[in-house]
Amino acid sequence: MATDEFSTLSHHPQLSRAYELTIGEAPDDKELAEIFDPEVEIDFSGREVRPRVYKGFGGVRELLADLRESLDDFKFEVEEIREAGDSLVAYIHTRGRLPGSGEPVSQMPAHVWTMAGGRIRSGRYFADRQEALGSVK
Repeated sequence: MATDEFSTLSHHPQLSRAYELTIGEAPDDKELAEIFDPEVEIDFSGREVRPRVYKGFGGVRELLADLRESLDDFKFEVEEIREAGDSLVAYIHTRGRLPGSGEPVSQMPAHVWTMAGGRIRSGRYFADRQEALGSVK
């Protein structure tokens, strides 16, 4: 599939499962091993709230906790996925309220995921969708 063609999460079961983890219970190592490479690195250092790089299964757990704690009433939607070789660019829409103030937040970032051996090898957060798409061309 070309970079500018749209696909859905149903075409990418591992990515779908990874995003489902944001709303479920904390995963065990067996579930993480089915979705992520053991050496996975997820770079969310470009994010405004709790920016950092997460490594390995422990890092995935920390990322999930950070996502759940960063906004009250956290809602998450994958709007579109674009394929580029071994990479997937996911356009995301997150909504919620800032803890304490209750101020509404709505962001439309992108995530770039690299797959290896049928599992997620790496991920990166981009505040700008065009920058994300440009990073895989």
